[in-house]
Amino acid sequence: MVALPVLPGEDGEPVLLGPGAAELADELGIDLVGAAEVHGLTGATAEVGVVPVPGGTAANPDLRLVLLVGVGAARAIDLRRAGAALARATRDRDAVATSIPLVHLDADEAVEAFVVGAMLGSLRLPLALHRRRAPAGTTRGARRPDRHRRPGRPRARGRAGRGRLALAPARHRPLEPEEPRLAGRAGP
Repeated sequence: MVALPVLPGEDGEPVLLGPGAAELADELGIDLVGAAEVHGLTGATAEVGVVPVPGGTAANPDLRLVLLVGVGAARAIDLRRAGAALARATRDRDAVATSIPLVHLDADEAVEAFVVGAMLGSLRLPLALHRRRAPAGTTRGARRPDRHRRPGRPRARGRAGRGRLALAPARHRPLEPEEPRLAGRAGP
C-alpha cells in the first residue's frame, strides 16, 4: 500500500499531489489527479481517497491500493491529523509506504507530527468505552429512558451522571454514638 499527500489546488485549479505521485502515476498508468477529483478530494486535512490497483506494478506486484490523503496547508497539526487518518484507513495492513511528511519544510517537525498522529490514530478503545448511540427518535443530549433505575432511587445529577443512575452503591452502616450530634449540625 502506498499513501500520497494531496494538497489543495490554487485559484480553482485541481488538487496537487505530493512527492512521488508523478512517478507512481507513470508506473501505474493511472491519472491520480483525476482519481482524486472522482473521489471529490479537495486537499483538506485528513480526507482519504482509495484507488485500487488490481495488477500491482512491475516493481511491486503486491501493491493493491493507493491512498490519497489530504494534508491541508501542510502545517504540523495538519500532518498529525493526516497521520491519524492514514492509520485509521490502514488498520490491519502489514505495510504502508508514504511521502506525506515530505510536504513540510522542517523534516524533523514533520516526521514527529506525522508519527504522533499515526500512533494516536491507530489506537483502538475497548468497545465498552465507545460512546453509545442515542435511541432512535431522540437527539444527542436528549434524556434517555431510565432502564436501570429502580423505583424510589434518585437520579444522578451533575456532569458525570447526565441523568443516569450513579454506579457507586450506597454503603450504610449504623451511626456511632458521636455521629448523630454531628449529623444534626449538617442540616437537612
